[in-house]
Amino acid sequence: MSNVWLVFPSRNLERAKNTVKLWREKGYKTCVWMEPGLESAGADENIIRSFPGYWMACNTMILDLLKADKSIKTVVIAADDMEPDKERSPEIIEKELFGKYPDGYCVMQPTGDDKNGMDGVWRICGSPWFGIGWINESHHGMGPCPYPYKAFYGDEQLFEVAKAQGVLWQRDVVSQFHHHWCRNDEFKTKRLDYQIKNSDLYWDSDQKWFFMQKAAGFPGCERKTNV
Repeated sequence: MSNVWLVFPSRNLERAKNTVKLWREKGYKTCVWMEPGLESAGADENIIRSFPGYWMACNTMILDLLKADKSIKTVVIAADDMEPDKERSPEIIEKELFGKYPDGYCVMQPTGDDKNGMDGVWRICGSPWFGIGWINESHHGMGPCPYPYKAFYGDEQLFEVAKAQGVLWQRDVVSQFHHHWCRNDEFKTKRLDYQIKNSDLYWDSDQKWFFMQKAAGFPGCERKTNV
């Protein structure tokens, strides 16, 4: 087992358990956030707590993991309908990441799923790898994920900010297959009720916040300095 961690929140126990199984079999450690009333997903770390939104949940899990284990250097964020890369082990991908960015200040986004029909993978960071430098120093040291987004546009902001800072690495040789409901093939999943509800509740506000932040140059996303 590597010390590369996958973190994701979920509201679907069956999906969460299946995703944990796939990633653990590939050698990743896993941390999953579930809402009260749902049992453990069988991850290495299981958080049962009221859901604050995708990006805040991921930030909280990552920062808590780092407090407990200072040796962690790499964390992946994804979702309960994503698979790990089938060709490369987490150790190999981590080694390649630090070979390119020795200080770990980077966001690496696998884009290989674009070849399989998952359109748009190349223009967001929807299942990124964070090096330890990014985890500790991005957003003025407040955590690797942008917020207060609830469900949408955080992945686009990550893309924009990492690209502007020159630390975005898009890798089409790495693929994290996404069984998204909008796929155009037989591997798509059903759009669940809570996903529809999220769109109704949060799409407009998350979109508005994104374009406000973009127009202002994404304030608060700068790298932490010692000054």
